[in-house]
Amino acid sequence: MAVFNTGRLPPHMVVYVEEAHNIIGRAAPLTEIWPTIAKEGAKARIAMVYATQEVSSIHPNILANTENILVSHLNNENEINELARYYDFRDFAVSLIRTQDVGFARVKTLSNPFVIPVQIDKFDPEREKQRAAATKG
Repeated sequence: MAVFNTGRLPPHMVVYVEEAHNIIGRAAPLTEIWPTIAKEGAKARIAMVYATQEVSSIHPNILANTENILVSHLNNENEINELARYYDFRDFAVSLIRTQDVGFARVKTLSNPFVIPVQIDKFDPEREKQRAAATKG
């Protein structure tokens, strides 16, 4: 807090929020702390990563300003339709509800103007050790 109060540049922070619809829900006043961090945190170098299966329950102002979105599976057409209102997720609506392949996701990032399909490998510590050793040698 001392860094924030002195005007010095604060460190980068990332806040992870599970079941985010409980704290940044549709009815949440934007003046409360969690919605404020979600909307304005970047100004103070605070990033928020929020997880929810209820996209329609997130405050619309926050959802509209979300820069990076990763979707692996939604099983409800209402949630798919809500997400489809943003970027080009509508192109993936059918595959989002039908595809349940482990690790298959659709990703929208600030650095890419389009949603792209990606396959995320399961994290394997032993494989990473081998990969690290191979790059050193």
